[in-house]
Parts: sequence; C-alpha cells; structure tokens
Amino acid sequence: MNGNDNHRHLAMRWLLRIAVACSLVAFLLSVAAVVWVVRSASTWSPLGPYAIQNVESSERITVPLPGAAVGSGADVQASVPVVRLGQPMPVSGTKCPSETVIVHGTTRWTSVQPPGSTFVGGDGTAKRAAGCVEFRFRNRIPDDVARWATEQYAAGLTPVMTLGGCEIPTDDEHGEGASLCWQTEPFAILPAEG
Repeated sequence: MNGNDNHRHLAMRWLLRIAVACSLVAFLLSVAAVVWVVRSASTWSPLGPYAIQNVESSERITVPLPGAAVGSGADVQASVPVVRLGQPMPVSGTKCPSETVIVHGTTRWTSVQPPGSTFVGGDGTAKRAAGCVEFRFRNRIPDDVARWATEQYAAGLTPVMTLGGCEIPTDDEHGEGASLCWQTEPFAILPAEG
C-alpha cells in the first residue's frame, strides 16, 4: 500500500462514518416525527365543547356590532346585556367534562366595539367532576378594563366586550390535555347608575 492508497483508505473510512452518522440522525428524526404525529393525533381532550356563556343582566341595550362578533358577515344592530361599572358581572355557563379533571385556566377581556383592545384577566385552577354542570360566576371588572370603558363612554361610544378564557385539563394518567376556550356573549359596560 502506498501513501495515496493509505490516504484514500482513510478518506473512505471518514466518508463511511459520516454516512452512518447522517443515516442514524435521519432515522432518529423519523422516529421522533412519527411519535409526534401519533401523540398529536391522539391528544387527550376531556373538556367541552363549551357553549357561549350568558351574561345575566335584566338590562339590555341595542348597539352596532361588527358582524363577526355575532356570527354574521355584515355589521348588525344587536341587543346585548348591560354590565354597570362597580357591580359584579354575573355569568352562567355549562361545562361538561367527560371525566373528572383538574383544569388550569386563564381569562381575557376583549373589546368588540370599538375593536382592538385585550386585557389579561386572572388565572386559576379548579377540579371539575365528570358530567354537565351549570356554573355561575360573579366576575369583578378589572381596573384597567373599567378605565378603558370609562374613556370610551366619555368619547361618546358604548363600549362592548366579551370575557373569555382557555382551560387546560390535567391528570396523573394523561398529563396535560388539549386546551379548550370559552367566551361570553358580547356585553356593554356602562357607568354605574347614579
């Protein structure tokens, strides 16, 4: 064996090692992709579906709303419940988990009219028993939402919002499951009655 043959032999061994390493990486990536697809396709999903939650108010007002807010293509005049600043906002909604779970949830307040503002609400954890239960909540309007609504009202606008949130189920067997979001019907926020 001369020097060139020796050099060629070493180069071939390095190329073989690189080819084996690349094949191994490709195989591992393929296995990871299959596991991800199978796991994604079978994500544990014990929550919902969630219907639109009702804002319980005896007072209503008719306001112009973007059609998308009420499931229409065109802007509409809609009757919405009124929530007064300084008063709790009563909401009812039915939740039907298929099994007992712990849920971790977050909330957000989103402006519908005028559109474009979102305010982060709270977060929390609760245990939900299997089956349908109607929940009743008394939500406090956050200070930043109250300030925004007051500014809109002072500018001659009727502020309309929704309250929504997302929940993630967890348990010891499945770990974290598929997130499911809920939302209230649109509601107007008006100054306290004086």
